[in-house]
This record gives sequence, structure tokens and C-alpha cells, in this order.
Amino acid sequence: MRNIKLSNVRLSFNALFEAEDFDGDKNYAYNAKFIIEKDSAADKLVREAMLEVANDAFSGKGAEVLKKVANDKAQYCYQEYDEDHMVLATKRKDKAGRPLVLDADRTPLAESDGKPYAGCYVNALIRPWAMASKGKHWVRCGLEGVQFVKDGEAFGARASVSDFDDISVDSEAVDDLL
Repeated sequence: MRNIKLSNVRLSFNALFEAEDFDGDKNYAYNAKFIIEKDSAADKLVREAMLEVANDAFSGKGAEVLKKVANDKAQYCYQEYDEDHMVLATKRKDKAGRPLVLDADRTPLAESDGKPYAGCYVNALIRPWAMASKGKHWVRCGLEGVQFVKDGEAFGARASVSDFDDISVDSEAVDDLL
């Protein structure tokens, strides 16, 4: 299957700059989840691509397989997020190298640039694939690259100093916390 480019989708949980060991099994990988509006051009593109790779891998029975695995996050990477959105989970093994991460002007980005971040809008280059083994079917997506498009409201804003009270001189406040 060829790579698919999704335009202007929202980036969610991600590890784009350093591979992480998500399951504690020493299988380090990069990943990104993309939030996609239902019935959008990106949604239609993902659904078509998933059906195509499933049909290729499962002798024309792609629709049947997709229906079977639709609610299994381990077997199918495109899940309902809420009533208006889907979430696409992608992954890239560490041994394949870091995915391409670009700014809007196509210059490479580093983690220190502060973007892309969870909540911003990106273009994503994904590679759908499908396979079967031991009676199970997988329809998943590889992560090839991400291009920052525009800012969005960040998910999970970090705590700041102003979120805490100065309790250094008030021993009663400290005692109340204990």
C-alpha cells in the first residue's frame, strides 16, 4: 500500500522525537494518534485505505474482516473517539528510524522547537497495512511523517508555579495538607 497523506488533522498522544517502550517489553517505537472529524475528507481517505489493504491481505474479504475487528484497538487502528470524531493510532518501530517531523515550511523540527504538540493541527503521512496470523487479523497504520500546520488548544497543559500557593511561611497550611 502506498503512503496516505491526511491533511489538517489534530495530533493527540504522541512520541515523535524519541522512541518509547509503551508496553514494557523493550519494543521501542514512535507513535502518534490523530483525531479526525467523521465524514471529513481525511475520514473517507482512511476508511478507503483500510478497506483496500484489508481486501488485498484477506482475498477480497476486507469489509468482513474490518467489521470483525472494528472494536478491537489491538487489531484495528481506527476507532471511534466521540460522536463527531475518530482516532487513528499509528506506530513506527525504533529500528525503522524516527519519522520525518517538519514545520509548515518543510524545515525539520526538533523536540526543543515545542511543536508539533498534542492539540495542534498537522498533516500526517501514514502507511496502512494488514495481516493475519494464528486466527487473528490486524489492520494498522505505520507512521511515516508529520508536518505542523497550525496551533490548536494544547491537550494536557503543564502545571506552572502559579498553580500552587506559597506556603513557606504558613506552617498551619502545611499541617492542613498533612
